Amino acid sequence: MKPSVYVETSVISYLTARPSRDLVMAAHHEVTHEWWNNRRAAFSLFYSEAVRDEASMGDAQAAAQRLALLNELSLLEFQAHCKCARCSQGTPSVCDI
Repeated sequence: MKPSVYVETSVISYLTARPSRDLVMAAHHEVTHEWWNNRRAAFSLFYSEAVRDEASMGDAQAAAQRLALLNELSLLEFQAHCKCARCSQGTPSVCDI
């Protein structure tokens, strides 16, 4: 079983962003692309509805690119009130049982 990774909006944004002249932004862009191309296959990747909502905002063409990348990942199922012994009842949690 592969380790799980939660992919947040900034990862998807860096993957679809145009190159930047800002050195810090360019470095984030490069590192993100390197990880995505060389390491992501080693993990099960997940995103949440909140990430999907954020990725769909802004320029329509850029949003379409972000959403297309998210479609390659699995949507994280959120259990608002898990009642198993490992989780606190009534507390939002993500349970792997």
